Amino acid sequence: MAFLSQLLDVDQELGNEDVEALKFLCTDFITTKKLKEVQSAQKIFQLLMDEDLLSEEDVFLVVELLYIIRQYSLLRKFNYTKEEVQGLLCTRGRVSAYRQMLYELSENITSDDQKSILFLLMNELPRNQANNMSILQLLALLEKRDYISKNKLENLERVCAKISPDLVKRIAKYKLEKGSASLSLQETSSQKPSALEHREPEEISNPSLPFPTLAYTTELAESFHEHVGIVQHIAEKDDNAKNVTSQFAALSLDQVPQEANMGLSCYKMNRQSRGRCLIINNIQFRRHNERTGSQKDADDLKNVFNWLGLEVKVAVNLNTIEILDIVKDYRNMDYTNHDCFVCCILSHGESGQITGTDENNIPICKITSHFTAVNCPSLADKPKLFFIQACQGTRTQIGVPIEVDAINPQNSEDCGVSLSESIPDDADFLLGMATVDGYYAFRDLKEGTWYIQALCTNLMNMVPRFWTSGILETIHEDILSILTKVNEDVSRKKSGRRKQMPQPAYTLRKKLVFPVPNNAINHSFQSITSN
Repeated sequence: MAFLSQLLDVDQELGNEDVEALKFLCTDFITTKKLKEVQSAQKIFQLLMDEDLLSEEDVFLVVELLYIIRQYSLLRKFNYTKEEVQGLLCTRGRVSAYRQMLYELSENITSDDQKSILFLLMNELPRNQANNMSILQLLALLEKRDYISKNKLENLERVCAKISPDLVKRIAKYKLEKGSASLSLQETSSQKPSALEHREPEEISNPSLPFPTLAYTTELAESFHEHVGIVQHIAEKDDNAKNVTSQFAALSLDQVPQEANMGLSCYKMNRQSRGRCLIINNIQFRRHNERTGSQKDADDLKNVFNWLGLEVKVAVNLNTIEILDIVKDYRNMDYTNHDCFVCCILSHGESGQITGTDENNIPICKITSHFTAVNCPSLADKPKLFFIQACQGTRTQIGVPIEVDAINPQNSEDCGVSLSESIPDDADFLLGMATVDGYYAFRDLKEGTWYIQALCTNLMNMVPRFWTSGILETIHEDILSILTKVNEDVSRKKSGRRKQMPQPAYTLRKKLVFPVPNNAINHSFQSITSN
């Protein structure tokens, strides 16, 4: 009874897009005819139980599916954490790498991309039917018509090459890793002839794959790196090369380079452009009150990051679809000559999510994941900073007349998404949250939010310091030191008995120090420093 109750709880938490994703990921387990009538996750769970793939004793397939669609908070219903699932996937995972690759492609195909794909495939698909399909349904139809399969990706590559180079890179990455896995199996087979007896068919090596030696595999990986711009995961016998997409949490002390013992190196910050900064400022919502005071935050952020040398764009009042569209636009930009990327989001929110003007929520991880080294190769090895001003829950102390950035202040239940679940398992990320999970973030109706104002003030104060006897003194504080000062400043503020504590999470590998701006001497922000 408890097991079925858990599944029902998950069903109630998932939306229509999640159900469609589960249907696609379960295509290899459940027949197309049965999936066609599915309208809920509950029905999918029932079909998996019918196939003996899901039971009270073994829930891992559901856990794996939730992990793939990034519903990390729901893993707790089955007593799993994101990190535990990551460690078990290599031995217990059932969803094929091919199926996951197609799903990842679908997440990165925009509505405009889909229209282009339909145009290119007009002779392959029934036009009236295809026009009303989602991208996942379209991919499923292409599989049904044998236009694509796990061993037949050339057609998909040709189409994607016309649409987006990033999509082609994803397919190439899958083929490379598949070939590397096949090579590993071949080597194992030569040593232990019986080792493949109980393996799934997809894991068995394909003799036609051109991976005869480990040296050749390494050479191919290096060639791929030159074209893609990132280091792909390849099994090597030495540890000379580091993979920018390796899991940060998996690093051990003996993997840290010797230079770490002499002090951390700094990110390169002297390219042609300092970087790009996207500010999303949601003020007006469909039903809830206007976020009065947020305009001051947006203006001050724009001033500070312009002053630091970044190209700043402010987008106002975006719904969830518009937020994802603009994020994808920035993901697809070329950052070859840029030092970094910064994204600031000012909105309402809930645990692990931010809210669009249409009152729908977007997981923070869905936004940050667009800028991994795989999704945005020109940002590989470069810092990616995200600052989120939004409530992350509804816990509070004794109330006073001050507004909060929570969408459901009457609901005191904490969703409990850990901060680490909102940051990609990739290097060079920093996520600065206005508050710890489960709590309100406060906004003054005139002076802006406590967090953003402290962030702007300390960025302005701790990059250039001050003039002394005609000499500009700089303290060269890195971003983590600055955020520590932000934590201190915000924690000292209070309204009545209300308090707030920001929280950063990061996978930075080096110090991030913004160079002193050329106009640091005469520039001032009276609107910021007066707070």
